[in-house]
Amino acid sequence: MKENQLNVGIVGGMGPLASNYFAQRLHEYVIDHDSCNSVSTIHVNDDTAPDRDPDFKGELLKFVSRKAKNLEYIGVDVISMPCVTGQMIIEDRTGDISRFCAIFESDLSSVSHRDCVILATHTSIEMGLDKKLPVGSNIRISDKSQDLIDQSIMKLKANEKNQALKLINTVLTAEELHKDATLVLGCSELSILNKDLSKDYHIADLMELYIHAILNY
Repeated sequence: MKENQLNVGIVGGMGPLASNYFAQRLHEYVIDHDSCNSVSTIHVNDDTAPDRDPDFKGELLKFVSRKAKNLEYIGVDVISMPCVTGQMIIEDRTGDISRFCAIFESDLSSVSHRDCVILATHTSIEMGLDKKLPVGSNIRISDKSQDLIDQSIMKLKANEKNQALKLINTVLTAEELHKDATLVLGCSELSILNKDLSKDYHIADLMELYIHAILNY
């Protein structure tokens, strides 16, 4: 019999398929690594979320706050939002949301390797995602490769995983990364590709690190 149950509220919709995958990985982690405890998820997956753009910060904050209050009323122990870009945009206000676990509260030591390549949305990169992570040295990819990453994320949103993987592999080949480089998956959509990426690289998946932070909230 399980000793404890953690009730996790998930504010999704900023990538509905990635939000579903996040909930799946959360349950899988508990099944695989924690025989004493269990997790219950209440998932609000509303794909009418505002665009993840700094110009829409007010609208996004209202959206997240409203969903979070609903989850708090239901009685969850912790509130999560797997969208990295969304969290960056409203980061200075997440402290106002009760029981909110921010992604940058995670143990990010696994991204402290030298030669990290951050794969994330253009918005996250422009907002300084690399400054949020303890990277040893950040390899900046070309604008062309960044365009391909954004295209890959859109393919994943459209449930076109194979096409998305081809685009990311094109980036890795074009950038001529050495085999000891660390790929930082800085977007919840890209986490869907984690198990399909070349094992020649070290992989630091922010979604996986976020799950650890939630379970230890």
